[in-house]
Amino acid sequence: MKLLSAKNILLSFDCSFCIIKVTIAQPFMLNDLDKGIRRSRAMTKDIITGPEADIVRCIETTNAVIRKRSDGILMLHHPVHVVESTLSQVKENFEALCEIQAGEISPFLMHTGQVHKISAESKAFMTKSLGAIATHKAMVTDHSNPLSILAVRMYMYLHRPSIPTRVFRQDPHAIIWLRTQMS
Repeated sequence: MKLLSAKNILLSFDCSFCIIKVTIAQPFMLNDLDKGIRRSRAMTKDIITGPEADIVRCIETTNAVIRKRSDGILMLHHPVHVVESTLSQVKENFEALCEIQAGEISPFLMHTGQVHKISAESKAFMTKSLGAIATHKAMVTDHSNPLSILAVRMYMYLHRPSIPTRVFRQDPHAIIWLRTQMS
């Protein structure tokens, strides 16, 4: 551990919703600085995400649960036991998404769960159709392997989704990004 001496150190975290600034006016240990940064990041997350939004509407399909949140975000979660998604299931999910949206267009969070196998027709269908129901898409994958995330990003680069799309590892990060796109 290294002791740092400082008269005034300013830590700031800036996001589109808030700015957090912490001033430390006494000597502190480097470890304390690291702990302070972690606490500030946690505070930033709490301030941005706030309480969980209420679910306004929910539909279950054969391989997904689709929810509309009170803040306008549309969510599709594949349960953990689902490892494959066929074209007929994708079309069923899209019909349910259209039903929940009732003509609205809003940000969309898709949690892929453990889905590993998706047909090329299914991918092409969703890539072309999402613009009818969503302004932005955040994909959350349970695959912790960075190569899996890289493969998804490469696919999106090559096949250019009709709406802005990003890949995340956790729902809270995806929701924060979607909320920033709403303003």
